[in-house]
This record gives sequence, C-alpha cells and structure tokens, in this order.
Amino acid sequence: MGIAALDDTFGIINFSIAVAISSILAAHENFNIHSSVVIPLYQIFGAIGFGIIVGFIFNWLTIKLQRENEGTLIVAILAMLALTFGISSLLSIDELLSIMTVGAIVVNFNPKKESIFHMLERYTDELIFVFFFTLSGMHLDFSLFLKYLPLALYFVLFRAIGKISGAIIGSTIAKSDNKIKKFAWGGLIPQGGIVIGLALLIKQNPAFTDFSNILISITIGATVIHELVGPVISKKMIQAAGEIKSTA
Repeated sequence: MGIAALDDTFGIINFSIAVAISSILAAHENFNIHSSVVIPLYQIFGAIGFGIIVGFIFNWLTIKLQRENEGTLIVAILAMLALTFGISSLLSIDELLSIMTVGAIVVNFNPKKESIFHMLERYTDELIFVFFFTLSGMHLDFSLFLKYLPLALYFVLFRAIGKISGAIIGSTIAKSDNKIKKFAWGGLIPQGGIVIGLALLIKQNPAFTDFSNILISITIGATVIHELVGPVISKKMIQAAGEIKSTA
C-alpha cells in the first residue's frame, strides 16, 4: 500500500512536468524557461507546501474539537478537501498533489489518525468509488477505444513491464525479503482512480483539445482491462506469498 501511494505521488509529479512540456509542443511554441521549468516547479512544490500547511491546520482543528463525533469529523474532512482543491485551483498548483500531501500529513502526524482513517473506510470508501468510476465511465467513448485499441494494449503491456521490473529492481536494491522481490509486483498491476483523474485534467487544458477525448478513452479502457485482470493477479501473488489462504 505504501509503494502504491508513493507511486501515485511520483506519477502526479511526473504528470505535472510532462503536461508543461507537452503543452509547449502541442502549441508549437519555442522552449521557454518560465513555462517549461518555473511553472512546473511552482505547481509541484507549491502543492506540497500548501498541502503541508492545510494538513497541520486540520490536525490542530481535530485536536481542538474535544467532543467531536463521527458526523463532525466527516464534515470537517469534506470541508478540508473542498477548500484544498478549490484554493489549489485558484493558486494554479496541482490539486491532486495538494490533497495527497494533506492525507500524508494527517496519517503521519495526527494523534487521531486511526479513528479518522477507519471512519473514512467505514462510511465513504464504497460511495466515493461508485461515484468516481461511474462519472469516469461516462467519458468512455467505445468507438474511440476500439479504434485505438492497439495503443491501449501497448499501454497495458509497457505499464506491466515497468511495474514488474521496477518492483524487482527496487526490492533488490533495498535488499528486501525474497517474497517481496518475487511477489510485490502483483499488487501494482491493478489501476485505480489517480490515472483517470489525471486524464480528466488533460481535458481541461485547451492545448490538448484535439486529442484529449482519445487519451481519456484509452486511459479508461486500459483501466477496465487492469481492473479485470489486476485483482486476480494480486490475489494469486498474495496467496503465493502465504499472506492469505488459498481458496478453491
């Protein structure tokens, strides 16, 4: 889980850099230090800095709310997320990275992190997943996906190669347990919401208007493929590692 979260963080950072460079290429503009270097750095480090500030403010508020119940905490969390996203958008920094940073600060420094985490798992996980993937699926154009199916399959293939080789190389460098080296990659094959969220952000950028729908259809279609085969692979790898019992 930690590897997956770190993977998402680096994915957002790489995305911000790639979008800045791709915007210039798509608009056929000349290389510019400000737009190619300064703006991506501002978006990344500004998001991290702002997320840290909001995270510690939220931690302080939860400590001050001595008699809070779960309803109060849910309202506070939703308000924090909405404010973080809205202000990040206003400041033109990466909204997803800001929110992810807030979560990292809360889970590492909030004395009530266990109750907050379990409460979110209990009440919001299923609802958020249903809404998010339903809205995401509404952007899937079957005609575009089938037309560019080879590209989607290439994406699936090379993503799997990257996950497998990265997990093996990383665990070798870290001198991790042999089970991690052999089986950890299986947990990285499923593909969740972060890539869809980033693809939807592409659509908001006018520089990518000509092909944003193609990109979104390929991304969502590939996510469907990953979510069909990924959980099966993950379960098999966890079983092979001996962390859950094999089932018939």
